Amino acid sequence: MWRPTVSPRTTPDGYTLMAAASATIVTNPSLYQKLGFDPVKDFAPITQAVHTPNLLAVPADLPAKSVAELVAYARAQPGKVAFGSAGVGTSQHLAGELFQQMTGTRMVHVPYKGSSQMLTDLLSGQIDLAFDNVPLLLPQVKTGQLAMLATATPKRAVFDPEVPAVAEFLPGFEAVAWHGFFVPAGTPKPIVEKLSTEIRAFMQQPETVQKMAELGAAAVAVDSEPFAAYIAAETARWKKVIEAANIKLE
Repeated sequence: MWRPTVSPRTTPDGYTLMAAASATIVTNPSLYQKLGFDPVKDFAPITQAVHTPNLLAVPADLPAKSVAELVAYARAQPGKVAFGSAGVGTSQHLAGELFQQMTGTRMVHVPYKGSSQMLTDLLSGQIDLAFDNVPLLLPQVKTGQLAMLATATPKRAVFDPEVPAVAEFLPGFEAVAWHGFFVPAGTPKPIVEKLSTEIRAFMQQPETVQKMAELGAAAVAVDSEPFAAYIAAETARWKKVIEAANIKLE
């Protein structure tokens, strides 16, 4: 588990920032019994900077060519269809659990020690589906080895508007990874606002947007207050998923 190197006791003067992923802030508090820090009490959000869409992909020869067909396929074989992830508690794992819970299916979770191992078995048909990010899966989709059924974003992804979103079949489905910037709690509001303004301006530059797109990500520029509200909503949403799946990590 990654732990922040910025201590909550760091002087809240705006000179020390932390870049953190969604797992650190949103899902880890529900996964770990002893986290060692409180994301809400110890840190103040500045801005959400980047989000990375996850894709739902299956082997090209799987007899399910849409989300609806995949759901029917899984329902017809309870406990036999397998989905892979980069490990227990990862965003890929939680996306699969959310998919099961929203569709009423019962699948087998196969955790790997990273996405590359998972991809190998997905390509060979050892597992039936996986959620993972664009840079990992898209090259195999383009070569025809994998079929991309949908994106896990609320709406269709910009990189391929022809591909539907899972939410078109399962309203409310969303499973994206994001990164944002934080400062120690207690940092004066004017400093937080100044940092947010500067970082958002950088993320909106055409060069930044293009570079993020090349990496399979989307540059975003969410101000501190709506970012805090988003974090609260996401924390509550994923807590329900984690508790329903009974996922616990040491």
